[in-house]
Amino acid sequence: MKLNNNNIYVFLGLIGLIVILFTFYNRSINPSVEGADINVATSLRCRGDFDNSGTVNIIDFAYFAANFNKTIACDLDIADSNCKLDLSDFAVFVRDLYGKTPQCSDSTGGSSGSGGGSGGNTGGGGNTGGGDTGGNSETSTFTPIAGAIYVDNQLSSNCVGNYSGELRDCSGTDGDAYATIQQGASSLSSGDELYIREGTYLEEMTTLGAFSSMVTISAYPGEDVIWQRDIDYFIVYLQQSANNITFKDINFKGIRYFNMNRLSWVQHQGNVWRTVDPTGLIQEIKSGCDAQTIVCNKTVRSYTGQTKTSIQDLIDTGTDGDYYQDDTAGYITYFYSSLGNPENRDDIWRTGNGVTIGNNSSSTGYIVVDHCTFDGAGHAQLKGQYKWWVKNSTFKNTGTDWNDHHIYSWGVHSAGNEAIYENNIFEADIGLGATLHIYGGVPEYHIFRNNIIIGGAAWGVLLDGANNVVANNTMYLAGGDPSSKGITMQNPFSANNTIKNNIFVSPGYAAFIFEGAPANNIIQNNLTYNGSFSSGTCDSCTITGNLQNTNPQFIQYPPTTWTDMRLQSGSPAIGAGQNLGTSYQNGISPDKTTLPLETVSQNSYNTWEIGAFIFTGIGL
Repeated sequence: MKLNNNNIYVFLGLIGLIVILFTFYNRSINPSVEGADINVATSLRCRGDFDNSGTVNIIDFAYFAANFNKTIACDLDIADSNCKLDLSDFAVFVRDLYGKTPQCSDSTGGSSGSGGGSGGNTGGGGNTGGGDTGGNSETSTFTPIAGAIYVDNQLSSNCVGNYSGELRDCSGTDGDAYATIQQGASSLSSGDELYIREGTYLEEMTTLGAFSSMVTISAYPGEDVIWQRDIDYFIVYLQQSANNITFKDINFKGIRYFNMNRLSWVQHQGNVWRTVDPTGLIQEIKSGCDAQTIVCNKTVRSYTGQTKTSIQDLIDTGTDGDYYQDDTAGYITYFYSSLGNPENRDDIWRTGNGVTIGNNSSSTGYIVVDHCTFDGAGHAQLKGQYKWWVKNSTFKNTGTDWNDHHIYSWGVHSAGNEAIYENNIFEADIGLGATLHIYGGVPEYHIFRNNIIIGGAAWGVLLDGANNVVANNTMYLAGGDPSSKGITMQNPFSANNTIKNNIFVSPGYAAFIFEGAPANNIIQNNLTYNGSFSSGTCDSCTITGNLQNTNPQFIQYPPTTWTDMRLQSGSPAIGAGQNLGTSYQNGISPDKTTLPLETVSQNSYNTWEIGAFIFTGIGL
C-alpha cells in the first residue's frame, strides 16, 4: 500500500485501530489463547474471514490485530507466503477484503484465484495462483505418484510416510515429504523421483552425486515451482561425479551482475557516481573514505605491478575486467536507486560466479534438463563437462561480460555418445557472452540443433573444440552486442565441425568468424541475411550451398518474439536444407506457439528446411 500526504493520517489511524482491536480481542473475545487461536482444522478457508462467519468483519479485524507479525497457519496468510500477517497482508485486507463477502478456497488444494495482485497463497497451496508466480488459478487436484518422494515448503517438519498431498501436511498416507529441496535430494537413491510442490523455494542444493540409474527432480505435474537464491552463486551445485540426474518443469531464477567498467559512470554529486545499467535502471555508487556502502582502500585487482585501491581509480581507468571488491572477496557492493529514488538498501552481487546448475570441474556424467526455464545468472545457467541433454527449455538474462554464457560446456565425448542441446529458446538480450560455449580444445562431440536464438549475445555458438554439429538453428542476432557473431571457431582445435541448415539474421560482425586457423570444417546450406557471411580463413574447409544476403521471410521482421521467426510460405529456406539423416529429421512445428515445443518429421513433408522451423502450412 503506497502512502502519500493524503492518506498518511488514515494509515496512522488504522495502526491505532489495530492496537485497540488487539486489546479488544485478547480481553473480550479470547482472553486465554494467544496468537494463532483460529488455526483450527477446516476444509474451507475464506481469505480474511478467519472465523468463517461469511463476512470479513470487525472480529476478523480483531484477529488480524491480535496476530499481527505472529506465525499463523500458512493457509490463513493473505498476500504472501511467509505464514505471518504483516503490513503487506494488512494492505490487501483493508483495501480488498474488509466488509465484503470473502473469497473462499478449499484448503485441500483448490482456489478461487482472485488475482488483482493479491492472489498470494491461493491456488493449490504455496505462494501461487492469482499472484506470485502467475500459475494456474483453477483447483489442482492432488493424485499420489507411486513411489514418489515430495518436497513441500508448506511443511513445518518432514513427513515420514504420512504426507498428505491434499492437505500439504503430515496427516496422510502419500509417503515421504521434505520441507526443503536439499533434504529431499539427500534422500534420493538410484531410480527415485522427487516432486516439488507448488511454491517459491529460496535455497541451494549441493548433495547430488552419481546414481546408477536415472533420478528425476521435477515440479509436481501441473504446478508452478520457482527455485532461486538470493546471492549470485550456484543454485544446484552438482558434485563432480554427478550422473543420471534429470531436472524437469522447474523455473530457475538467478541474479545478474554488471561489469562496472562497461558502464559509463558520471559524477552525480559529491562522491556519488551514477550510471544507467543495460536494463534501464539508474545505479549509484559512492567513492571515498566517507562512503557508507563502499569500503575504502581495499585491493580490487593487481596486475603488472599496479593496484587499484578505490572506486575512483576504477572509474578513472576503466580497465577491462576489474571489479570492485567489498570485505568478502568476489563481491561488489553498490548503492541501488530505482529511477532516481533511493530505496536506502544495499545490494551485494557476486561478480560473475553465479551458475544455475553445474560445477566448475566435473566428470562426463549424464545430466538431463527438460522443459525448464532459466532467468538470470551472473555467469552461466548450465556449466560443466557433463554429457548434457538439454531440451524444450528457455534461457534468458545471463551476466553481461564476455565470459558469461547461457551454457558453458566442455568434455570429451564420442560419436553416438554426444552432449545434445535441442528444441530450446535462447533470449540473449543484452549479454556479451555466448548462447553455447563449447570449450576445451579437445575432441568434443556436442550437437546443437533445432534451437531458436533471439537477441544479441556476442556469439551464437562459440566453438573451441572439434567434431561438433550445429544444425537447423534459427538465430536473430541483433539487439545486443553490435559485433555479434553467429558461429566463431577461434583456434586450431576447431576442426571437423559440421555446420548445416542454419539461419543467421543480422549478425553485427559476421555469421562465421574464423580465427586461429581452424581447419577441415563443413559449412553447407546455411542462410545469412543483413550481415556479412564470414571473416577470416578456414583452412581446407568445405563451404558450399549457402544462401548469402537472402531474406528468410520471417512472418514478422524484425522479430520481437520467437514465434515471429516462423517462415512465410514463400521463404527461400523452405526445401533448401540438406537431408541430415534420421537423427536430425525432427524440426520444430510452427503450429504450436507455447512451450514445450512440438516437433514434426521433416521427411513427412518430403523436403528439408533451413532453420529450426519446419513449414507445415500455407501462408504463415
